[in-house]
Formats: sequence, C-alpha cells, structure tokens
Amino acid sequence: FIANLAKSIRSNSHKNLSREDVKQIAPSFFWLLRDVLLEPTDHKGRPCHFRDYLLEKVLGECIDSDWDTDSIQYKASTCLLKFFTSFDAEIIPPPSTSPHVMKNIEDPRYKDEISPDFTQQVEYVRTKIFEKCEPKRGYAPGSLVNGMQLAGMLQMYVDALNSPEGIPEVASAWDQVMKNTYHIATTKATELYKSKMSVLTFPMEDGDLKRIHSEATEETTECFQKLTRLDSDGDAFEEHLSQLSVSLSTNSDSEVSECTGGLLLSYLQQNKTASKKQCQSLVHDLKRSHLTPIIENLSPEIEMKDIADAITKIETEYYQNAKGPAKNTVYDDFVKNLEEERHQYEAQLKMIKSYDADLKIRNDELQQQRLLHQQQVEMNNNLQLNIQEQSVKVKTLTQQIVDTENRMKEELEKKEKEHQNQIASLKQTNKESAKHIADLQQSNTWLTEKSEKANQRLIRLEKDKIDLETEKRSVEEAFLALDGKYKTLEKKMNKRWCSIM
Repeated sequence: FIANLAKSIRSNSHKNLSREDVKQIAPSFFWLLRDVLLEPTDHKGRPCHFRDYLLEKVLGECIDSDWDTDSIQYKASTCLLKFFTSFDAEIIPPPSTSPHVMKNIEDPRYKDEISPDFTQQVEYVRTKIFEKCEPKRGYAPGSLVNGMQLAGMLQMYVDALNSPEGIPEVASAWDQVMKNTYHIATTKATELYKSKMSVLTFPMEDGDLKRIHSEATEETTECFQKLTRLDSDGDAFEEHLSQLSVSLSTNSDSEVSECTGGLLLSYLQQNKTASKKQCQSLVHDLKRSHLTPIIENLSPEIEMKDIADAITKIETEYYQNAKGPAKNTVYDDFVKNLEEERHQYEAQLKMIKSYDADLKIRNDELQQQRLLHQQQVEMNNNLQLNIQEQSVKVKTLTQQIVDTENRMKEELEKKEKEHQNQIASLKQTNKESAKHIADLQQSNTWLTEKSEKANQRLIRLEKDKIDLETEKRSVEEAFLALDGKYKTLEKKMNKRWCSIM
C-alpha cells in the first residue's frame, strides 16, 4: 500500500510545485490501525507509541537502510515524512473477542459487552483528530476550502481510494472542486436572480423592468462573491462572474445598447408579449366604447368632427392606461387601420347626408304638394259651398219671382175683375157720375203703372237669375282650371321624385 501511495501522489505536470508548496496543500497523514492486540515496542524492545514505532522501525529503517533511493519503498517513506503537513498514528483494540458480539456490534443490546478499552480508545482518537482540525488550504495560493468544497474533495478522495490503484491527484481534485463551487455559486446566484425577478407583473415599462434587473443583478453578484470568496484566483473569479453576467444579460455593441441575450431578454420578450396583448385589448375596448356607437348609428346629424373627437378620447384614455414597450407600436397600427377605415366612414357619411338632403327636398315638395292639395280641397269646398249658397239664393229668388208673378197676376186678375164688375155695374146702372168715371180712369192708370213696375221688377229678377247662372258657370270653369293646374303640378312632382330615386 505504501509503495502504491508513493507512486500515485502527484501534482499537475504543467505546474512545477516545490515540496514545500505540496506540503502546504497536503493533508495531515493520520494512520489508524484497528483490532491491534500486540503492544508496539521500539528498537530496544521497550513499549512505545505506535507513531514512534512506525517512525523508527518501519519508516526509519527504510530511510536509513541501504535501499536504492530510486526504489518505491524509499520514495514512499520519504513522501510520508516530507510531503504531508504532519504524521501521526494510533491503534484501536478489537471491540470484543466474542464473534457473536462482533457480528451484532451495532445492536444496542450488546453495548455493555463491548470492550471498555475499545470505547475509551475510540473516544481518545476522535478527540485527537478534532484537535488536529484546521481550515483546509486550497490548491490555489492563499485560498481556503469551505465545508462544501471539502465535502466534494473528500468524496473524490474516497472514490479514488476505493478504485483499484486509485489515489486522487491534488490539482485535479481542486480544479473539480472549484468547478463545482462556481457551478453551485452560479446556480444559486441565478436562482436568486429569478426569485428577485419573480416580483415582475407584466406588462410594465421596460425602464422599470431594467431597474429591477439592475437591483437583482447587484444582489446576485454579491451572492456569487460570498459563495466564491475563498478562491484567491482573481482571473478565475472574473471569468466566471463574466459568464454569470452574460447569462443574465447580453447587450449589443451598437451605439444604442440593446439586450440581445440572457435571462433579461426572456423577461423583456414576455413583457413585450404581455404589453402587446394588453394594449390591443385596451384599444379594442376603447374603440368599441367611443367610436363603434357613432359608426353603427351614422346619421345626417353626425359630423366628421364627432368621429375626430371620439378618436381623441380613445388616444387620451389609451395612453393613460396602456403599459409596456408595445403601446406605441399597437397604437400606430390602430391609427393606420383607422386611416383606412376613415375613407369608408367619410363616403358613408357623405352618401347619408346627400340622401338626407334629397329627402328633405322631396319632403318639402311633398309638403308643398299636400298644402296645395289642401288648398285646392278647401277651395273646392268653398266653391261647392258658394255654389250651394248661390243655388239656394237662385232658387229663393226664382221662387220669389214666381210668387210675385202669381201674386201680381192674382191681384191684376182681381183688380181687373173688380174693374170689370165696376164697369158692368156702371154700365148697368149708368148712374155713375163723370167724376166717378174719372176716378175709375185714374185708378185704372194707377193700376197700369203698378203693373208696369211689377213687370220691370220681374225683368230685373230674370236678369239676376241669368247673372247668377253666369257666375255659377264662371266658378265651375275656375274650379276646372284649378284642377288642371293641380294635376299638372302633381305630374311634375312625380317626375322629379322618379329622377331622385
């Protein structure tokens, strides 16, 4: 074993380390022999400590003998004494001489049957080992090994010792330990960064996100430094710290530095995606709230100014509530699409206003037509009423004339009969005087005059009747002329309405 140990203990071939350098990083050599029954003695046969026994009778003889200095035995002895920080050895007696107790040594029931010398020596060796404990020096000059690194090195030492002819290389073990140390430090620092960034609520402004990133990066760097502070290799530290920084954020070399990689880029992309989604939803809701009701209810009373005011409200409320880096891009796209729709809105509004203007003209003409028709109906009614009144008046006058004629005829017949009777009476009696005859003649003259007046009045009544009939014909002719004008106007209005439609 000692020969194999000497053959295997080595450092990296590319580093020329002196014996003292190796001794600084080498552990203390503690040789523990178990189940020892014999008492060790020195060269004079006197009882001695096992360490002295090894130094004098085993290693001393190898060094002081005439062995070849190139032999494996000589090199092993030299390594044990000169390349380890210290050398010590102890022995432990067997726990018991009973095979049954040895087989069940872990059973608490056999605790009292274990040899007191064994228990006492184990406690002594344990105390001695702890007294020799001190901070483990690292392979790099001036570095120390922490508990995690020491556990890693011990695991590699154990694995190497348990493999055939395997004893670990100090340099390779240290390199692997530091590699694991930096890996663990990088992993924990990255986890710390992610936990700090987990407070992000997307969407948010890129400036706020980068500020939180800067704070998280600062704490991450401090965590990385604490986990690797025992390494005195500044170049290795800077290299791994640079790799950690790159994994967190990579910026372009352009004048306007932009993030092009690392975890920050993924957060920026998530924020951009969330911002785009939130802004698109916001502008859609604002359009539906302010613009869509106007577009869906276009009417002649709506002006393009109303649409422009709605767009201004959308823009104001949008920038009050939009978040994240996508708000300008989303609104620019909205404005671009809105500009294309605006021409459609203008064309629709223009068509509606033109139709409304034509409809107003048509309504005015229909109103005028209804008014003329109403006037014509009223005129017809008035004419009919006038004709009826005139007819009644003519009938009344005619009846009056007839009655007057009849009455005059009756009076004349009566007067004439009376006159004849009087004349007959005068003729029969011949007794009437000339005066009475003269009176009768005078009375006859009066009656003649009355008869002539009655005839003149009758003539006037006939003339009034003719005038009334002439006036009636004039009114009917005027009514017919007015009805012709109405029909002509109605034809013109129908032609114009057909041209509008």
